[in-house]
Amino acid sequence: MNKSFWYAVSILSGTMIGVGMFALPYVFYKAGFFVALLQFVVLFFAMLVLHLMMSEVVLRTRQKHRFVGYVEYYLGNGAKRIVTVTNILTVAGTLLAYILVSGIFLKVINESLFSSSEKSQVFFWLLMSFIVFLGIKTVKKAEFLFVVFLAVFLAVLFVDGKDYINFNNFLTFNPKDFFLPYGAILYSFAGISAVPVMRDMLFRQEKKLKKAVAFGFFVSALFYLVFVSVVVGVSGKIVTEDALSGLDAVVGNGIAFLGAVFGIFAVATSYLIYAFYLKQTLMYDFKLKENLSLAFVVLVPIFLVYTISSGFLDVIIFLGAVFGGIESIVLIALYKKAKKIGDRKPEYSFNIPNVVFLVMSLIFVFGIVYEIFYNL
Repeated sequence: MNKSFWYAVSILSGTMIGVGMFALPYVFYKAGFFVALLQFVVLFFAMLVLHLMMSEVVLRTRQKHRFVGYVEYYLGNGAKRIVTVTNILTVAGTLLAYILVSGIFLKVINESLFSSSEKSQVFFWLLMSFIVFLGIKTVKKAEFLFVVFLAVFLAVLFVDGKDYINFNNFLTFNPKDFFLPYGAILYSFAGISAVPVMRDMLFRQEKKLKKAVAFGFFVSALFYLVFVSVVVGVSGKIVTEDALSGLDAVVGNGIAFLGAVFGIFAVATSYLIYAFYLKQTLMYDFKLKENLSLAFVVLVPIFLVYTISSGFLDVIIFLGAVFGGIESIVLIALYKKAKKIGDRKPEYSFNIPNVVFLVMSLIFVFGIVYEIFYNL
């Protein structure tokens, strides 16, 4: 397998493994490790199927689009308007969450330099805005390095933390927070936006797209489980929303510093992917000029920082459960339509029973209704 394949895998892994990873230990512990693990397994298979469906959609279509464009092409303007709102809000909210959590990580790295959350967030935003100008080549190289760095970090975390793991920390159960992990897990498995980019990277190697999607998905899930297991096992009741503070209180040895460095790298690479995706969506699907698209991508996230009072955990749970659920339901309809009227013969095709679509749709509808009702 060549560089293009591994770059494609790293794009998917890097898109999914971002700020959501650091929220998982907290929601796993609050709900109960095995309760959350059950939700994790169910959503893993549901989201893997969705990503493979998206890969078939892009291969059934001659023209290149991003998610919003595919929805308009196959489902019309009505569906496009719905997805336009959810897609832009999801990406903008994701960029917001990355900026918010960057302040926590930068403070851990150097508290004297980044003593203020506002200063840290503005620094991160300025740096990311500059890198957005450098384009996809910079992003894909960063994602490849990210996966390597992630493997090193998890190895160090496991070696340093394994002796501190208390297995009683896995036996908690809190019925009140039973569904708390749902939104965070769904958010953590969101990588649909990376699939069209992966196809671009695998030009004339499209038959490898299915394997790249599956491989990137399994790698991401494995990393999540290792990270969650160690952090929950070590931190227990002192686990924090950012995962690192409680971990360092037990293990020490600079593990929080290393985790914060990794955290900045993780959110930075994912930030670039989502920023690049939003820019291309505005250019390809809304025909905006490049400068106007770039201005939107750069300015909207920092505007939200000063207008939204929620923390990053609340933001990603809502994004995952509500907007992620809506887009997942739309993708099911998109896939079924593309199977009928796609204008290109795909390199592969799936035969998914209708009962699978029904079960998945019910899961997503329940998540949307529950999250909205819970917040109200």
